Amino acid sequence: MKDGFGRRAILRLRQSEIGKLFGDSAYAAVWQGAISIADLAQIVLITHALGLEEYGRLALAIGFVMLVGQLFDLRVGVATTIAGAEHLHRDDGRAAGVFQLSYGVDAATGLLGFAAVATLAPLVGPALLGDGGTALIILYALVLLAQTVDESSFTILRLLDRFRLIATYTVALEAGRIALVAGALAVYGTVTSVALALVVHRALAGAAAAIAAARVFRRVTGVPLTRPALAKAREDRPHLLRTMLHTNVVSYVRLAQTQLPTVLVGAVAGATQAGVYKVGMAAAVMVGRIIDPAYAALLPRLSRLWAAGRRSEIRRLVRRLSTVAVPAVLALAGALIVLRAPLLDALGGAEASADAGPVLIFGTLAHAVNASLLWNVPTLYAAGRAHLVSRLALLAAAVQLLALFPLVNAYEASGAALSLLLSMLVLNLGATTRALSALREVPAAPLSRATGATS
Repeated sequence: MKDGFGRRAILRLRQSEIGKLFGDSAYAAVWQGAISIADLAQIVLITHALGLEEYGRLALAIGFVMLVGQLFDLRVGVATTIAGAEHLHRDDGRAAGVFQLSYGVDAATGLLGFAAVATLAPLVGPALLGDGGTALIILYALVLLAQTVDESSFTILRLLDRFRLIATYTVALEAGRIALVAGALAVYGTVTSVALALVVHRALAGAAAAIAAARVFRRVTGVPLTRPALAKAREDRPHLLRTMLHTNVVSYVRLAQTQLPTVLVGAVAGATQAGVYKVGMAAAVMVGRIIDPAYAALLPRLSRLWAAGRRSEIRRLVRRLSTVAVPAVLALAGALIVLRAPLLDALGGAEASADAGPVLIFGTLAHAVNASLLWNVPTLYAAGRAHLVSRLALLAAAVQLLALFPLVNAYEASGAALSLLLSMLVLNLGATTRALSALREVPAAPLSRATGATS
């Protein structure tokens, strides 16, 4: 009797929204874990083989490419997720049109981003990175082309609940990344060869994601994703593009929060201090990575629940998620701060261990705030409040920029990390307040884009 009751309880939990979220999150944890391990392994390989200064040069090249390229490369994932969740299994042809529009925007803006980086590289490369700086920037900018449609493919796979498939191919590809970087260092031993290895990895990852998305979509819906269907998504186009613009502001601010300090620290204090900042933040970001699996699985589920008007289930999901996320984040943050010296020594050597401690502390606190409140921004996106998120992101960016220059001048890498903490506090205070307000609203009927997307 007890065994039967226990099995029924487990079955109910698995079929509940929190159970499904944790199931999706488990697979997301696999691919996020693979990416995190590869990131750390890459840092260890480069810093120990080439030194902290050469790692700093690569970090500066990556930071510049991302800052310039992503300014033009629209982030399509959130808008495509919301529209795709509405049309999938109701009008699969229209869903295909939405996804084709997403691919088109993804590809066109990726090309634009690459062109912008290539144009600016000769002007910035020598001053920022020294000899060979222009070539290194342009070489790494090929990543923008290699991954230009990744977000569209990833969005389709998540909406079709192919989290296990994403986890499987990501683990294989991240193992390949480590092998490519290690091989480049063993054979050539230059930072340029490492950049080329990263470009090859991203090209393989982009191809794998696109093939998987097309095959899964056709298998589930019976509609070929390659069959022209843009005309069916004509009514979705204004809303999609408007949401993409708002979410691109948010995505770019997040990118700037991580990459702009690297570039500024390198410009003011040199490549070695840029390397110190990147090593310290690589350790601190582990706090954010603990919630990345749930974050990756959260928006598709919230979008479906909001579209169905199931507001009470969203509130219950948020409460249950918080009871798990907050203690886990606090425990990991405390452990990272206490164990910062041996961790930094393992990542970047004795020089990083001596200088990057304050960077790790401030960075850990910043990511802990953001990770504890992982539900606030996805809730606003699902509620059609992308414009509010973009305004909050711009406010947080302004706070960071105003603090960044004087703090870097005074404290170098540590000051950059402190400016990140200030911006995270501003963003999450505003986003949490707005999200709670949205969740208190009681819809008269299930929301559609016409009633709730632009409120």
